[in-house]
Amino acid sequence: MHIICLHHGAGSIPWEVLRDLVQDHALRKISLGNNKFDSVGEIPPLVSEMNKLEELNLHTLGFTGEIGDFSACVNLIGLDLSDNQLTGSVPDFSACVNLEYLRLDENQLTGSVPDFSACVNLEDLWLNENQLTGEIGDFSACINLASLDLSNNKLTGSVPDFSACVNLQNLCLNKNQLTGKS
Repeated sequence: MHIICLHHGAGSIPWEVLRDLVQDHALRKISLGNNKFDSVGEIPPLVSEMNKLEELNLHTLGFTGEIGDFSACVNLIGLDLSDNQLTGSVPDFSACVNLEYLRLDENQLTGSVPDFSACVNLEDLWLNENQLTGEIGDFSACINLASLDLSNNKLTGSVPDFSACVNLQNLCLNKNQLTGKS
C-alpha cells in the first residue's frame, strides 16, 4: 500500500494529481487532515472517482457543502471528514462493504442516521456533534461494531437493542432526546 501523508501543508490541494495517483498507480491512502490549505471550499466530486482508494483523511480542513457520493469507492476502509463545516445528510455508504471506520463528527449534518447494515465490517462510527434527527436504526448486522458515538445530536425515540453488537465497547448516546426504561 502506498500512502501520502501531508503535515503542515499550505497552498492548494492537487486533487487531479491525487486522483491520477490513485487510479493509475498504487496510492491507496490519502491523509491531508489538519493543514492550512488555501480556500478548500467543497469536497470536489472527483474524490468519488477514486474507486481504488482505501483510506481518506480530510479532517479539520474547513470543507463546506455536502459530503457527496462515495458509492463508487467500493474499496474504502476508512473515511475521516470530521471537524469540518459539512452540511446536508449523511450519504448512503451501503456500497462500501469494506468500510471499517467512518468519522463525520463535528460537522453540521442533518437528517437521520442512515442504514449501515451492509457495512458488516464497520468497527467505528462517529456521527457525534451534528444536528441529526429521528430514531436510531438497527445496528444488529454490524457485529464488528466496537465504537458508536451519536452524542450531541437531536435524536429521538428509544435506545435500540445493541445486544447483537458483541464487540461494542464504546456507546455514546448522551445529549440527545432519547427515551426508554432506566
